[in-house]
Amino acid sequence: MKFDSILELLKTISFYNTVNITQTFVKDGKDFLIAKSGGNSTSIVVTCIPTQEATIFEDIKTAAKAIEHMICDYSTVV
Repeated sequence: MKFDSILELLKTISFYNTVNITQTFVKDGKDFLIAKSGGNSTSIVVTCIPTQEATIFEDIKTAAKAIEHMICDYSTVV
């Protein structure tokens, strides 16, 4: 998934921060990350499903970059 697509999804989650919206990201055919609003218009909580480790990002662009990096296997990109 490309950065711009991830960013748009996170912007939607942030805009509707009073509603419980979650976005699941898949890696290698399995659910890998969950993103949801941190309760305000700027923070995003990203949870790694295998470890249940949650990270709060205060900036949407930073969260999108982190998600892109976590779900993409850059070792196969030429």
